[in-house]
Formats: sequence, C-alpha cells, structure tokens
Amino acid sequence: MLSWFSEPRLIRTQASPNGVAMNLDRLTIKAAEALQAAERRASSAGHTDLSPLHLLAAFVGEGSPSARGADTGLVVPLLEKAGVSVARLRQVIESELRRLPRVSGGSLAMSRELREIFDVAEKHAERMKDQYTSTEHLLLALCEVKSDAREVLSRCGANKDAVLAALKDIRGSATVTSQNPEETYQALERYGRDLVATARQGKLDPVIGRDDEIRRCMQLLARRTKNNPVLAVQRKVAIQTRAGSFEVDAAS
Repeated sequence: MLSWFSEPRLIRTQASPNGVAMNLDRLTIKAAEALQAAERRASSAGHTDLSPLHLLAAFVGEGSPSARGADTGLVVPLLEKAGVSVARLRQVIESELRRLPRVSGGSLAMSRELREIFDVAEKHAERMKDQYTSTEHLLLALCEVKSDAREVLSRCGANKDAVLAALKDIRGSATVTSQNPEETYQALERYGRDLVATARQGKLDPVIGRDDEIRRCMQLLARRTKNNPVLAVQRKVAIQTRAGSFEVDAAS
C-alpha cells in the first residue's frame, strides 16, 4: 500500500520523474480521495503499477464500491458536458483494466505517467491562478499526457479542448481557493430544482382550470418592486398581500 495516501490532508511531497517535487499536500480533498480510490482499485486487482487508468477509473466511479470515491468532484459533469458517454467510458476502462498484468503479494508503485500527470495538473492550476490542484486539473492532464488513460478518453470522444470549454461553462471565473471548491460550483443546479426543465420533461402534474389564479400569482411574484410572497395555503383560502387580495383553490 502507498503510505502517503493514508490521510488526504497529510499527504507528503513526492519526487517527480524530472526531479521536480510533486506537492501532494496541495491537492483538494476530492482529488486526494480520488487518488485513494485509485490505490484501492489497483491493490484489489493485484496490479503493481498505479497508473493514470486507475485514476480515471476512480474519477468516473469504476470498479467495486470499496474501490470508488464517494464523490470525485467535477469530472463526471465535465465529461457529460463535453459530450462523452460516461457509461461507455466506464465499460472501456473496465475492459482495459482487465488486460493489465496481475501479481500476488507485490508492492504498488506510482507509474512514471501518473507522476507526469501530477506535474502537468499542477501547472494547469498555476495557469488558472488556483491555489490547489483539483480534479479538473487532473482531468485536463489525463487528456494531455500520453498514457493508456488518454487513449481511452480519446476513444470515447474526450479531449483537452472540449474539457476546457465545459470547465469554462461550469466554473466560470471562479478560482480554487480552498480544499473543497466543488461546493461553490453550480449552486443552483446542486441545491435547486429547475421546474421549467421538469415541466418540459412532462414530470409535473398538469394544472387545469386555474388560469385566473395562476395569472394573478404570476403578476404578484413577477413584480420587481415588491417583496415576492411565498404562497403556502390550505384549500380555498383568501390571500391578502400588500398588492391586493385574491382567492386560491389549493385542492390537488
């Protein structure tokens, strides 16, 4: 087992193949958790090298539950926004992992390609003015550094330019200033519900015979100069607001 994965917040610095130190304590929490999941995936499969493919598998939730991270940040949303079928990507990853050689009782070491991915990811973080290396930086590095993971991503339609475009849409101008930056991205999408999209999908019950009431509610709620009231009423009650009064039939 790789001892420096034992605690995400206390990961030590490792030497990279070109002699530059990889500052692993600058990883975000979700990036460190993904690395732990990659290690578990490689160890449980009897692989001797911790490769970029193991990291990619952890990012997209491949393998058994014990080998997965609970939440690997922006990787899956980025891939989906870039037009990648994550389900197909998982199948290809699993197929490639089965082809790797297995040993019994061997030690696990980080591959040269994965070390290079750390270096490239840290450079992406620096270019984006981010204080920590996050999952999106590692995904960009996976798309860039020559490895088995890059080949799999390319086969499934993922490339650096598509991921960068998706990242711009999701992150906007936000920067990574903490070890848990994902909590600040797409807050409305994460914690709200798009009723318009739900209605377009036909998942809302139709409202019939209440046109006047709905129109009046919309008039009140759309007024920019008034406090927007929240209507929570019992059946057939009169609503009194500063803008006027009206009756609402709340029967379902």
